Amino acid sequence: MITVGAGAHWTRGDDRRTPLFEAARKGHEAVVTALLPGGADVDKGVEDVFGALHSPLSVATQHGHTDEESALQGAGAYLEEALLHGRMYT
Repeated sequence: MITVGAGAHWTRGDDRRTPLFEAARKGHEAVVTALLPGGADVDKGVEDVFGALHSPLSVATQHGHTDEESALQGAGAYLEEALLHGRMYT
């Protein structure tokens, strides 16, 4: 995706989900680790219909994607955000 010019900051839909957010949510570790060196914002959140903000780390946490959690934390993702919006709801 990056090689065809979409980039790490491309967003999809009205909720502005980034490739990193989608990869973390769906458990695609290879995509997560490929996007991180490209400058993907590890804390860029998406607001749900209830107004709660979810980050790539929080959705990886919610869905039990531990490899993605580790990669995001290693890249400096904000842990408190994931704890507030992830583990509390699981």
